[in-house]
Amino acid sequence: HHLYALWWLRPQGRFKDAIAENQLALDLDPLSPFLRVVQGYLLYLAREDEAAVSICETALNFDDKNFLAHRILGHILQKQGKALEANRAYARAVELPGSSPIELGYLAVSYALLGDIEKASRIQAQLQIPKPGSYLSSTIMAMIDLSSGRPWDAQKRIEKAVKEHDPNLFTIPTDPIWSAMKGLRECQSALWEIGLVTPGRSDFEFGANS
Repeated sequence: HHLYALWWLRPQGRFKDAIAENQLALDLDPLSPFLRVVQGYLLYLAREDEAAVSICETALNFDDKNFLAHRILGHILQKQGKALEANRAYARAVELPGSSPIELGYLAVSYALLGDIEKASRIQAQLQIPKPGSYLSSTIMAMIDLSSGRPWDAQKRIEKAVKEHDPNLFTIPTDPIWSAMKGLRECQSALWEIGLVTPGRSDFEFGANS
């Protein structure tokens, strides 16, 4: 139920169906903080911020070191224009055990959106140092480039992400965080290949449920 919700329904923008399907998984395992955070993420994508915050906070009551819950709270705060609060949420996620380069990438994006391009660039350079067993998402790196005002670099990253079959590409047409990215339209040719953008469609809005 969870995988069907996250990897089939979500990429299509079918958020209500995804929420209902993931809820079936949560009903089967009601003590799972992970499934609860996924539900919060899906609610966030569906623009149900209040419900998303509530369920993430519930997940943190189960486990206050749940870095995913802090990441989703960061997304919500960023979308609401609360840049400093979002930055603190991402920083907290990075500090916690189990966090991945994705959390660090979102922290870099947060700094760039605050205007601290130097700090964002330092984090990006840190991410590019190879670490055994760690996956570096080219999509997240593209987001850092875009938020830092480098759409030409982002285009190359997204082309690389397509070749690598980076699953984070699915966030581009669905996650509101992308709406803050300027220059993404220059990258759309690479996204045609996997059906995330339809050629000739002028009403497509990145980061918005189409």
